[in-house]
Order: sequence, then structure tokens, then C-alpha cells
Amino acid sequence: MENKICIIYPPGGYGTFIEWIINYLCDVEFSTNMPFTNVGNSHGAVGHLNFVERFSDLSNKQYTTCRLHPIRWDYEKNQTLNDMDNFVNANFDKVIYIDVTDKSLAWLCNNVETKVDLNSGTPGTYIDRVIKDASSDEKQQVEQALKQYGASDIFNIEPWILRDFYSGLLPSMNLDNLKELTEGVKLKYPNWLFIDMIELKEEFISCILKVIEYCERTLIPERTDKLEYIKNEWVKNQKFIDRDTLLNKIINSILNKTEYDWSDSNLTLVDESLIINILRKHNLEVKSFNLNKFPTSVKDILTYIIPIKDDS
Repeated sequence: MENKICIIYPPGGYGTFIEWIINYLCDVEFSTNMPFTNVGNSHGAVGHLNFVERFSDLSNKQYTTCRLHPIRWDYEKNQTLNDMDNFVNANFDKVIYIDVTDKSLAWLCNNVETKVDLNSGTPGTYIDRVIKDASSDEKQQVEQALKQYGASDIFNIEPWILRDFYSGLLPSMNLDNLKELTEGVKLKYPNWLFIDMIELKEEFISCILKVIEYCERTLIPERTDKLEYIKNEWVKNQKFIDRDTLLNKIINSILNKTEYDWSDSNLTLVDESLIINILRKHNLEVKSFNLNKFPTSVKDILTYIIPIKDDS
């Protein structure tokens, strides 16, 4: 019997695509259709996303690959990978862990806002997902925070409110929470394969071949020959693949007061939120109250920036 493979990844982090390509390249009976949908995700493929309560009888399953999210597995119990890593290691022969770093944060956050849920593309999708999926304590914290803005319906609030809320939420949800988790399992399970989104972007073919080799699967030659084509199709569907590079250019231009106009870049509310968050790390605050139209140049945004006072 083939190895049982578990793919652990954050939402928006390409776990579905990795599951698809393992099966596509190695299972002769698996469909040759490309998995991409009209929003650019790989949810056109039949895959297996499982939380803890759904695979307690994993040994009886017919399929050999499945995917899991590391932050919340059992939403009612608020279990994370820290609670279940031993179970995963004992029940799967191969574990692939897809990591997100500060070099892919904007890419990932935009994926979640535009690709993951039924409301994808609607500002507020991320918050809506958090409210629905969080533990009761976390859900209450989010709802109380929104009430401070007088918000009751996440899809009907002013852009400046949502942007301000996102600027505090997105990095902690997607990067801060994962860093400690990832460092822990890397030390504990050297037998797992760790890849990240940047590796997939910059070394696509070698990254995929490394995954297949690790899984000890046999490649189908006529399908492997299409890897370059698959890479091009995948890249074509990744609207935000270079978004972190763009935001870095904007941030550096602001910090250096070098004129730069990004009006043609079509920044999302997620992008704007991350710009605000990164500027805070440089002790700069964007005066966002009633700022529904975000500035589109260094010259414009500097009129809204004030230094953060050091209370110490």
C-alpha cells in the first residue's frame, strides 16, 4: 500500500494544489484536468480536507493523501497542531508542512480574502471566516473589538474601519501564531518535509520533484513532462504572487521619502492594512480615521503619517 501523506498548511497556502499535483503526477487513474477555478485556487480538484473529528478512523480510509490546517483542527476544543502532532506523526507515513514567512505574508493574506471562502473577494471575508471558525473565546474577542467601531455587520462597514481592524489582526493570525508552532515541529519532527511558499514560487519544479521524492511515489513520465506547463498555468492564476515585493517597495519609498506612485497597482484593503502594520514597526502611524480612500503615492501618504510617541 502507498504511503499515507498528510499536508499541513495555512488556509491560502497551496495545500490543495500540492495534494492535487502529488496525485496528478503519480496516480495513473487520477484526472488529467487542471485544478484551477475562476478565482485562481485549486479547488476544482477532488481532495480531502480533514479536521481531527473527521479522520479518527483514518486507517479505514480509501485515499492516501489528506490536508490539515495547523492553527485550528477541532474548533470547539480549540486544538492546534501542538495538541495533535503526535497523532499525525503516528498515523501518516509522510508529512509535508507548508510554511508562510514575512516574505509571503501579503500573498497569503490576499489569497484568503479572495480565494478561500464562498464570499471570497468581498472585503470582510477574512473577519467573517475568523468569527465563524474561531473558538468561542476568540470569537467573543473579535466581536467585542468590532463593537468598538460600532460595527455589527462585517460586510457593511466603512473601509477605514475594516482596514484599521485588519492592520492589527492579519499579521498575528497568519505569521505570529505560526512561527512558534513551526519552529516547534521542525525541531520535534526532522522526518517531516518543510517547504514554504517562496520556494514554490522561485523553485517550482525542483520543489515539486522534492515533494514527490520525499513521498516515495513513482512519477508518470508523460505527466512529469508537463511540469513546465503546469508551472506556467499555476503562476498565471496567482494574482498576488509578487504582492510582498510591491509592498516592500512602497514601504521603503515611504521610509526614505522617495516619491513613488502606486495608483495603478490596485492595492487591496489587505495590502493597505499590512502597510499600516509595517509602518507601526517603524514607529509611524497612519491617521486612518475616516480615511476611506487610501493614499496612492508617497507624497499623499506622508500627509497622514505621524510619529508614534515612546511612552517609556
